[in-house]
Amino acid sequence: MTVLSNSEKVKPEQDAKAVAKARIAELVQKCRDINSKTGRKRKDFSEEDTATKFIRPFLEALGWDFGDIDEVMEQITLRDKKRRQRLDCVLYLPNGPFAVIQYKQLVGSGSVDSDYNFEYVIQAAGKLGAKYAVLSRFSEVKIITLDTLEEHRFEVAASSDYQEKFEDLWDLLSKESAVKSVA
Repeated sequence: MTVLSNSEKVKPEQDAKAVAKARIAELVQKCRDINSKTGRKRKDFSEEDTATKFIRPFLEALGWDFGDIDEVMEQITLRDKKRRQRLDCVLYLPNGPFAVIQYKQLVGSGSVDSDYNFEYVIQAAGKLGAKYAVLSRFSEVKIITLDTLEEHRFEVAASSDYQEKFEDLWDLLSKESAVKSVA
């Protein structure tokens, strides 16, 4: 049995990141392979197909537990005096909402934020006091940091966007980073 020195030991944090990076790489490849390896085309994926096959596994790879009702809630309705807003997903930390996520169909016309939905998501995230507003079709993800309105974008179409920008993605949306940011 080989004994690792302290410098060679893998920290659980590094292991979780490595597993997440590998899982996301698999999802990216699965998305890229749709047109060539399956009978279905990307344009055939509904919003729900995209959510169940790509977006939820993506968020789970980043540490979010969709089975924990204290951590992830889907299909939330916000009501105010003028209207009701339907939110696809809210990620929660013990101190409150962390991110509001709007699911989109895998393929759409134009960029992920080219329709009215992104303003809607930003407003809803602001009402809830969340840190981030996220619009995702998995093949493209746009994240807005609400306090600074800084924009972050990740795309499958870019040759290795998710891999090259993985540290940024991890720092923004992983549960581990979220918990550290409020500790």
